[in-house]
This record gives sequence, structure tokens and C-alpha cells, in this order.
Amino acid sequence: MAAKKSKGKGKAKAKPAAKPKKAGAAAAGPSKPKAKPAPRKKANAAPLSRPQTPEANGSDVDMESDDSDDSLPERIPQAPPGGALRLRIPGGAGAHNAGHPSFGGKTIPLPPVDDEEGEDSEEEVQQRGAKQPRAWYEEEEEEEEEEEEEEEEEEEEEEVVPKITYWIKIFSLEEQAKAVKHQDPETHVLTLATNMAWDDTYSQLKIQAINTLFPNEALVPDTAFSIKYTIPRHVKLPLRLSTSDDYEYMVNATQKMKNREVQIVIKQLTGLDGLNAEGNKENANPANVVAEGTKKGKKTKVPSAKDLLPGNQAKLENVAFLRSRWHCNRDGCGSTTCYIPPDGRHFPLGHDHIEKWAEAMLHDYQGEPSATLERPPNTTEFDPVSEHTVVTRSPILQARIKAMQKEKGIQPPAPPAIPQPIINVVLPPNYGLPGPAAVYPPAALANGVMGQGPAVAIEPLIPPTLQPGFEMEMSTFTGAYKLSDDIVARLKKHCLTGTHAFAAMSVQDLSIMEFAFGEIIDIKRAVRQWCMDGPMTSSSTSFC
Repeated sequence: MAAKKSKGKGKAKAKPAAKPKKAGAAAAGPSKPKAKPAPRKKANAAPLSRPQTPEANGSDVDMESDDSDDSLPERIPQAPPGGALRLRIPGGAGAHNAGHPSFGGKTIPLPPVDDEEGEDSEEEVQQRGAKQPRAWYEEEEEEEEEEEEEEEEEEEEEEVVPKITYWIKIFSLEEQAKAVKHQDPETHVLTLATNMAWDDTYSQLKIQAINTLFPNEALVPDTAFSIKYTIPRHVKLPLRLSTSDDYEYMVNATQKMKNREVQIVIKQLTGLDGLNAEGNKENANPANVVAEGTKKGKKTKVPSAKDLLPGNQAKLENVAFLRSRWHCNRDGCGSTTCYIPPDGRHFPLGHDHIEKWAEAMLHDYQGEPSATLERPPNTTEFDPVSEHTVVTRSPILQARIKAMQKEKGIQPPAPPAIPQPIINVVLPPNYGLPGPAAVYPPAALANGVMGQGPAVAIEPLIPPTLQPGFEMEMSTFTGAYKLSDDIVARLKKHCLTGTHAFAAMSVQDLSIMEFAFGEIIDIKRAVRQWCMDGPMTSSSTSFC
């Protein structure tokens, strides 16, 4: 600090002599101490930046040197902080403020030196800053701080990319085979940005599916599972998520949500190399299942064909197909899976119904499957809707009905015709008895003359060699024997309510009712099959 002060003093001594400015006021000070107006005009025009000496104006006052007595004014090399340079003037004027041209005793702080005078040292900048009440460099620092704060606020105000939370449920084939209330799917959570590409989003979802459903498989096709999504209060029905368009629609549907959440449901569709579901050790490939307690390095047994059970795999696939085919979307329905017969009633399908139906689809009876995807099996679980399907009864019930008919002396109905070169002769119970007399209509008119033209015999709708079947409503009959909607509408138009009307109808009546030729053939076939099924009384159904 001492070195710096000495350096500053040297500069203070050199500058007044090198750059004297407005020294007239200083020279006139000793001779006329009270003459102030003229120097004030000069002071108001331009304040002094450096202390002036009387020698500059050619005054008689001589400045004494540093080692002389008080006859000449002393030079103060440097003013103290916050003060002003002072000169001692001979003549009893006392100490006057050298910063004011009139030396009136008022202290005026020195202004900063202009840049034109040269670059000032760091010490001079600090000295000038200490003299001023509010330094110029403090204002610059405040401006820099304000600019930094504005930049930080702009960075904080940058747009934040919204994100979507995906709640994922993964159902294996084993879980899908269970009842809905007993299903326990694997759950995961993902949070992804909305601007993420569809390929990247699908890869994240596929990784979750493969890790859960096929943990030991290196290559899994996209057809092995399905992805659907729902959005609470926005997309209630499950929609497929398999293309970029589906993904874009899903993202747009979440724009109005405060918290963007999407429910993802992943279901396994098929097994892969004998691995139906995670934890299904009965059907899993033994090579993919690590036995508990197996020592390291012990070789596993090569799987044989008998270790795999394809029947269970096919059954689980049928269960998935049935649940997908008969999924119920009607509002207010208490079941998620319902069988809908032709009359439109909803028959809820529980776990037992689905399981029996899936098993029946794997069995054949007389060359035909016991059940199909559209037709339920002939079991007691489906008795409430058996009348709405093809008239089928169990073999035990068929044998019991035939035995009862034999005891009563009633010939059992002939079996249905099969495409084999077998000729069967069926003798009805009324064989040998005179049949009903044929009714002939009056001769047709020919050329306007009565009595000319061939006579046409009336053909009854029920063949004379067969007996009417059991009575049922016309809607049940048309649904059981798969008649077209046009036939049903025409029968309803003529107020035919049940099968009891067939005994009083003829084929000619169908022509009068404006049935087409092909429709007449379908009705005759259905009536013949109805008669061959035989009557069913209350006594015959008591063993069902």
C-alpha cells in the first residue's frame, strides 16, 4: 500500500504543471480574495478536474518549492479519500478549496477523467470511485447482474416437453384362461415424452411384453401379442395400438388432460416353441425351464415329443378366440363375455362355459366337431340356449327316447340321410292304413272353357310317410333350421305363429304366399328334418 501511495503522489505532482487549466481564478485569488462572480461563470461552464496553480495565469504569486517556508503555497500531492486538494496562500487568506476556482471553501468532488486524457491506472479508478456517492462501475455491475437474471429466467421459461405415463397390464395365455375376477396380470409403468417417435415407443412396449411373456426367447414376432389402449374419461373402448396413426391419435387425445395417463393392455395371442405362458411348466419346453436345485454345469435332458402337450395349447388358444369373438360391449351388461343367440338375448358366459366350449371344439362326433366358434356345445351348461341352435341332444337322451318309443309300439324315426350307398326302407306306424283322400281342385280354365286342362293334385307340406315333430314357436323353428330372414318375414306376415300350422298347409299354399322356388325347397327340407327329429313330449324330456 505504501508503494502504491508513493506512486500516486508522483503523478499528482506532475499533472498540475503539465496541464494547467483556468488558472486565472487561482492567480486573482491572493490580490482579490472577494472577487467571485467572474471565476463562478468559468466554474459553472466546466468544473475543474485538476488543482490549478497561480503560475498558470501569470500572477505575481510564486509557488514555493517543497523545501521552502510558508511564503509560497504548498503542493498537496494527493487528496485524502472524500476530501479535496488544498493550497496555502500567503496573505492570511487561510486554507481554500483548490477544487473551486474562487477558493470559497466549498468542497466539490472531482469528476472522473475523460478517456481522451489516456488510460488511468487501477488505483486512480478506485480513488475516483471512492469519491463518488454512486460509482459508474457499480451501475455496470448492476446491469450485468440484471442481464444474467433475465437470461436465467428465459432458460427457465423454455417450453417443457409434456410426458405420458403408461400403466401397462400384460396377460399371458394362462391368465386369459382364468375367470376375469381371478386374473392377475403383470403390471409395469413407463413415462415417455410425447414427442418420442412411434418406433421408439413401440420398442419400449415390446421390451416389456417380451421380458414378461417370452423371457428366454431371442426373436419374438409382432404377431405373438397384441397391444390395445384406453384413456380414462376420453377413450373408453379398447383401441388397437399398432401403427403410427394409432399412436398419433392417442397422443392427441391426451392433450386436454392435466396428468397424461394411458392404460395399455398387452395380451399374448399364441405360444412360441412350446412355451405357452410364463410359469406354465406343464407345457413349457424343458430346455427353457431351469430346474430348482440344479447344479451348475449339469446337462439338461433333451425334450421328447411326449413332454409337450399340444392339446392344452390348442385349448388355451380356443379360449382366447372365444373371449375375443363373444366380447360384450353393451352398456349395463353384467358380463364381459356373452353368447348372443338369434333372438338377441344375452347369455353370460362364465369360466366353466368358456372352458367346456373350448374343449368341445377339439372333439369330433360323427365326423363333425362337437362345437364351433359360432355354435356352443351340447352340454347342460348351455341348456337355456339349446333351442336357439341346431336341434341336438346327447346320445344318452337319444337312446332313452328310442327305447320309450319302442315300448309304446312307435317306430323310431329314420336316421338322417348320409352320403353313403345304403338303402333304408322305413315303414311308418300307419303303414297299410288308407291314407287321406286326395283333394283335387277344379279343372283349370283353358281358353276360357270350364272343364278343360289337367287336374293338379295337392301336395301336403308334411310328407304322408312322416309324422309331425314337436311343437315349437315359428321363430324357434326358423332359427333352429337356419331359414333366411326373408322366409321368416313372409311367415310372420301371414301370421303363422307355430309349427302346428304345417299340418294344414300344402306346397301350393307356399306358392300362393309368393315364396320363391328356392325358398320353397328350403322350407320343405326344414319341415322334413323337423319331422325326422320326431315328437318330443313332456314324458320324454323328463330325463334331460
